[in-house]
Amino acid sequence: MRGFFLLAIFIISAPVNALYTGNSNDIRILISKSATNVELKGNLIIGTPRDKMLVSRAGVATLPGGFSINGRVIKTDGLTIISEGSPILFNNRRYNGAFSLHKDESDKITVVNILPLEEYLAGLVTSEMPSDWPLESLKAQAVTARTYALYQKDIRKPSQAIYDVEASVLDQVYGGITENDRVKDAVAATAGEILMYHGESFKSFFHSTCGSQTELPMNVWGEKNIFPVIIDKYCARSPYNEWRYSISRLELAKRLRSAGFPAETVEDIRLEKNGGGLRAATVIIDTGGQTVFIRSNDFRKIVSFDSIKSTWFNVGIRGNYVGFAGRGFGHGVGMCQWGAKGMAEAGKSYREILKFYYPGAKIKKGGQ
Repeated sequence: MRGFFLLAIFIISAPVNALYTGNSNDIRILISKSATNVELKGNLIIGTPRDKMLVSRAGVATLPGGFSINGRVIKTDGLTIISEGSPILFNNRRYNGAFSLHKDESDKITVVNILPLEEYLAGLVTSEMPSDWPLESLKAQAVTARTYALYQKDIRKPSQAIYDVEASVLDQVYGGITENDRVKDAVAATAGEILMYHGESFKSFFHSTCGSQTELPMNVWGEKNIFPVIIDKYCARSPYNEWRYSISRLELAKRLRSAGFPAETVEDIRLEKNGGGLRAATVIIDTGGQTVFIRSNDFRKIVSFDSIKSTWFNVGIRGNYVGFAGRGFGHGVGMCQWGAKGMAEAGKSYREILKFYYPGAKIKKGGQ
């Protein structure tokens, strides 16, 4: 009886509507998903409508009908955690704002960081672009990232999703708090500025290096083309302007099998280019009795994005190896970051940089 009594003391009933989802000036960033357990540190306040827990460390796991926090049971599908007077430490990174923890359908934990948009941008720009690059390129990155974030926030309504953007290359890379004053200055100098095209927001893509020519989103993801292909001389100094990579035929076949394709070997490999374009649309591989067709960006993922840096490449087999020679790094759509750096070094302002990569777009005060 005594053990049951102690357990009952620690059970806190918390309806889901206790979960903080942010206000109109906040952004919700997916930090982690499908975690079996989560550890947070700080001056933590874990709130429910009826009670709150104050701890310096929270070890969180899921239970049927709720969560376990440092052994205590909270009956809810979601938690809100803040840290009073100090950041929250998670996976060796520091974060401002609040954390919301959600149980998914597999009883795994989804971790979302909620904070003001402008604070998020400072951490994002530091992660997406070297902070010692010219200030005008940092400003261009801030406006582009703000535009993208607000577009995603608009299409992922709180009633439809638990987050607005992911903290990875699937949306925009975000690593938590930055202490870099140059990045903070770039964000502050462009506060609230977003790009609009014919009065509407749009998904302002960007990437590392275009390799001298940008790509159309229709050719990458099948999304609507807004801006034309841009011939870009400004990224010529990028270390990724040209690249080479080779992989053994056996290793490539192994990676194809891991991705679910029938491939005992690689007998031949060839490309189908985008209509009139320079980038590959499809990679066609003869695997010994079968021919597989893989979208070029999916092929990059199978081999690794860092190895096959873009879809602008040629390929051939030499002996036991498959060799690739390509240009650029990333999908090639929208602003080229190395090009933005080159333009800033040539004396261009962030407004001129944005006009170059998004012709016809206007800068408006729309973010908060």
